[in-house]
Amino acid sequence: MHWWSMSTKYWESLQPQLARANLLAREVTGEKEVAEGSYSEAGAAVNQLREKYEL
Repeated sequence: MHWWSMSTKYWESLQPQLARANLLAREVTGEKEVAEGSYSEAGAAVNQLREKYEL
């Protein structure tokens, strides 16, 4: 299996989590969208939410 195939599968597996993180971030911040395609920002937002709500 090629690395890009594994990488694509990995990102596809994260889509539900990213969508959920986007919804959570919208609720918390009142923003319409978390920057799409910005996985590091989305990851940082998820980590902040986890710490804040002890998830």
